[in-house]
Amino acid sequence: EMVKELSENLDARVTVGSHVRQPTLNELYRPYRVGDFSVDANENLVIERITKFELGLDWQVSDRLFASLSLFRDHLRDSVANVSSPIDPNDAQRINLDRARAQGIEIALDWQCADDLSLGLSGLLLDTEVTSCPENPGLIGNRFAQAPKHRAHS
Repeated sequence: EMVKELSENLDARVTVGSHVRQPTLNELYRPYRVGDFSVDANENLVIERITKFELGLDWQVSDRLFASLSLFRDHLRDSVANVSSPIDPNDAQRINLDRARAQGIEIALDWQCADDLSLGLSGLLLDTEVTSCPENPGLIGNRFAQAPKHRAHS
């Protein structure tokens, strides 16, 4: 991460990084069923790899108020996903997606309203897309399953 002070109260930051995630034991060995929908485990899953790019601004608005804005883009290789069979949409298996991406904007506010009390509010706008999946090419261009388009926390 590189940080550049733009003024006394405003910093810009750039982050480039990568990390990996091992498949969980559930993903590797535990199938499950919900009604007619079933997902098979996959003991051949490989490590997920993520490359991240982020630009951000951090602003100390006042002694008690802090705000930040971040733009990010993540490139994912071998991300674990539940992928339905092109033949039977109720039959899925955990596989490694060849390639995918996630990008978005995150905004956060933190207000120190008293010495022992602070309030935080954050919001996320998220755009995701499967960019390559040889096992089910119909997924290309789709959003990640169960990934919200927006989220807020307080």
